[in-house]
Amino acid sequence: MGDFNLPDNCTGEQVDAAHGEPDRDRVCMWCRHCIEECCDMGLCERRLKSEPQDFDSWLGVVDYIGDARVDMQVDSCAHWKEY
Repeated sequence: MGDFNLPDNCTGEQVDAAHGEPDRDRVCMWCRHCIEECCDMGLCERRLKSEPQDFDSWLGVVDYIGDARVDMQVDSCAHWKEY
């Protein structure tokens, strides 16, 4: 049986590819650089280490972490590494 609401000869992967979505096997969820945060959100270890900083306030820390946040089910990048 095919994916929900798609014709029998059409898969979700084909639809994702047609819309430029990343390969489901190469999303952040399966990358060794991803640190699980909450639900399907995570932190990219590479982004966290990319710009070490001295923070003047907690707001700076929160902004820094926010810039490293990824959607583990959707996001992917060229630095993807398997566990």
